[in-house]
Amino acid sequence: MASMQTISIAGPSDMGSAFGFGSIGGLGGMGSILSLLNLGLNRPGAQQPNTSGTQMPALDDALGGELLLGAAAEAADLLLDLQEDMAAGADASEEWQNVAMADDVEHQQQRWVEEISVKPHVFLHHNFLSTEEADHLIGLAEPYLAKPHTNSTDSNPPSGAWVQRGQDKMVARIEERIADWMGAPIENGEPMHVLRYQQGEQYKEHFDYFNEIDSANVANGGQRVATVLLYLSDVDAGGETVFPLSVHRQAVEEAKQHSDCAKGGVAVKPRKGDAVLFFSVLPDVKTMDKLSLHAGCPVLQGEKWVATKWLRMREWVDAPLSQLAAVKHERQMMRMRELQAMLEATGEQSKV
Repeated sequence: MASMQTISIAGPSDMGSAFGFGSIGGLGGMGSILSLLNLGLNRPGAQQPNTSGTQMPALDDALGGELLLGAAAEAADLLLDLQEDMAAGADASEEWQNVAMADDVEHQQQRWVEEISVKPHVFLHHNFLSTEEADHLIGLAEPYLAKPHTNSTDSNPPSGAWVQRGQDKMVARIEERIADWMGAPIENGEPMHVLRYQQGEQYKEHFDYFNEIDSANVANGGQRVATVLLYLSDVDAGGETVFPLSVHRQAVEEAKQHSDCAKGGVAVKPRKGDAVLFFSVLPDVKTMDKLSLHAGCPVLQGEKWVATKWLRMREWVDAPLSQLAAVKHERQMMRMRELQAMLEATGEQSKV
């Protein structure tokens, strides 16, 4: 990829303190991307100005309303399920952590960041994850993969599963690295959403920010302001992330290496361990960036694994009932598939 600028700031950056984050240490000598863009995100708990003239309901009230509708028992069951899964994986995650720490000493020396687009702001972080970290995220998500519910007949989206914030030590370590790189409070990040694209699957052009009238989605944490894509696998062909409205264009030779879907604007070919950061808002943090339109191109050969981390304007409060329900649905779908496979196997044996 023809890089516009390689970012390598010697020493930690103090620019984040201007926005209420305190002194931000750059990852591997690199400063905060948010500081470079002058994005003033809000520290959790800080008083937020209300410019809309309307009073948003408190999250506790919203959750309380759901509980009064009879969801208390269901919520308790879902939380217990999550806690049991996290406890069961604690020993394994400790082993993963030790392996990754040893691997990361050498791996960190190979990290660098390229600014590949200014309009929209897009950065490519080479070798952000180690091989072990990428494989670990796949292992956490794979048992719970489920197709999204959609009424669209012209879409073939990937399967996905949520990885909870701080689910184990390795996940917490990755989340801390993302927050350190961006110079943003870790509490502003949503849980990671891991996606598996098989051949022919794609995400068509879309924005990550919410519609201005979508009060339900912005009530918890405010608007989405930035997205980090963590590539967990290489892809044999296709599967690029493309920003078709970028004012920058790829070099001719570079475009030849991409699929037809990715030949316009700026595109990134998935490479295991790399990460892409892009912003859904302009530096005033109020205006949505229409140029941030992006797509996940169809996978032509092989499969693609990617983890998405969205950053909110304010603290994102963990585990709303709606997301817990989604996690339970993913588990139920997995159990149904296992049962179906057992029934099919039993039927085949009876025929013999």
